[in-house]
Amino acid sequence: MTRNVLLIVPEFPPNNSIGGRRWAKFAKYLAKENIQVKVIAFKPSFINNNPNWIDDISDDNINVVYLSSHYPKILESSSSNILMRLIKKIVSIIVSFLDGGIIQDRAIFFRSTLLKNARKLIRENDIHNVICSGPYHRASYYTSLLKSDFPEINYIVDFRDRWADGQVYGLDKVSDTVYKNEERLQKYTCEKADYVISTYDQILEELIGLYPDMDKNKFIHFPHNYDPADYPDIKEFNVKVSPEKIRFIYGGTINTAALNDGFIPFLNAIRSLQLDRNDLYQLISFEIYGSNFRLNQLINQLDIASCVKILPKVSESEFYKKVNESDFPMIFLGKKWKNLLTTKSIAYLPFRKPILVVSEKGKVVDMVLNESIGYHFNPDKCYQNLVTLVEDYKKNNIHFNFNFNYEAYSYEFATKRLIQLLK
Repeated sequence: MTRNVLLIVPEFPPNNSIGGRRWAKFAKYLAKENIQVKVIAFKPSFINNNPNWIDDISDDNINVVYLSSHYPKILESSSSNILMRLIKKIVSIIVSFLDGGIIQDRAIFFRSTLLKNARKLIRENDIHNVICSGPYHRASYYTSLLKSDFPEINYIVDFRDRWADGQVYGLDKVSDTVYKNEERLQKYTCEKADYVISTYDQILEELIGLYPDMDKNKFIHFPHNYDPADYPDIKEFNVKVSPEKIRFIYGGTINTAALNDGFIPFLNAIRSLQLDRNDLYQLISFEIYGSNFRLNQLINQLDIASCVKILPKVSESEFYKKVNESDFPMIFLGKKWKNLLTTKSIAYLPFRKPILVVSEKGKVVDMVLNESIGYHFNPDKCYQNLVTLVEDYKKNNIHFNFNFNYEAYSYEFATKRLIQLLK
C-alpha cells in the first residue's frame, strides 16, 4: 500500500514565512521515498519573484492546493491612517465577538474551506495520514475535526510554538475568556491526534502536564533539522588567526526578547571593548543580516558602526555563503527561549564552526558546551567573555569538537523517524 500523506500547512511555499520551511523539507524527503504528498496551504498574498524553498517542492510526488484563508486583510494592516485604524478596530471587535478566540490567528475563517478540500483529497487519493503544522493553530483544530468523518485516519499535529497564551502572535497576554476558549480547542486537538510532535520539548512537557489522562507516548520530540542540499562547499573551521578580522555573523529575525536579553548586552560589550581595549576592538567585525530600528539606533548611539554592520536580509543560500566565510555564527536568545533549539541552532551545525550563544544558561547552551561545538556569553558577563574569546583567538586557542554527529539533525534522518509514525 502506498502511504499517501496530506499536509495542512498554511504557510507552505511559495509563502515566504519560515513556518512553511519545515514541512517543505519534509515533503521533499517524503517524496524521495516515493510517498505521494498532497498539501493544503494558503494562497500567497503577494507574488514573490524569488521565493525560498520553491525548489524543494518541485517533485512530481508533491501536489499543492492553494486556497484563500478568508482572513480580513484589514486585520493585517499596519497603516497609521486614522480612518484605517478605526476600521481595523471595528473589524477586530466584530471578529472577536464572532469567534471568541485569538483573532490574530489567520486560519480562524479557514474551517469550511479546509474541511471541504481535505475530505475531497482524502477520498480521492485513499489517504491514511494527515499532518497539520501550527501556528496557525486554528488549522490544527479544524484538521482534528476530520476524525469525525474518518475515524481511522492517522492524525499527526505539529506544534512549532505554544498555542493558548497567544505569544506567537505577538500578544503580551490574552484574557481569561480567550485563553479558556483556545485551551479548549488545544485539548480537543491533542485528544484527537494520534501523535503530537514539536520541535520544542518544553511544549510537550507542558502538554503532558496539562493532560495527564492522555497517553504521554503520543507526545514526541522532533527537533529542527537542516538540509544538506542547502549548503555551499563548506570551508572547515581552523584555529589560524585571520589576517584581517575575527568575523562574527548573525542573520534573521530580531525579536524583542532577543534584542533586550542578547543583542543589547553584546553590543554594550563591544562598546566597552572599544573604550578599554581598542587593540582588541580593531580585530573584530560583526555583520547582522536583518533589520531592527532599535538595533540601528543603538549601534549609532554606541558609536560602534565601524565594527557592527546591519545589512539587508539576503536569501538563505546567500546567507549561508556569508556564514561559510565567517568565524563565529551567533545565536541570541531571550530568557524565555533559552531551552529552545531553534532552526538557526541546527542550521549552523554543518558549517563545523564554533557557535557563539548569547543567552542565559539553558538547553541550547548546554548542548553547545557539552558537545564542545561553541562558546557561551552570559548576558551579565559579555565584556569579560568577549575579551577572553578574542585573546584566545589571537593565541590560536579556539577549540571545536569535529567528532560531533551533526548528521543526526538532518532532514533525511528526521524523515525516516517520521515515516515510522505513518500508516
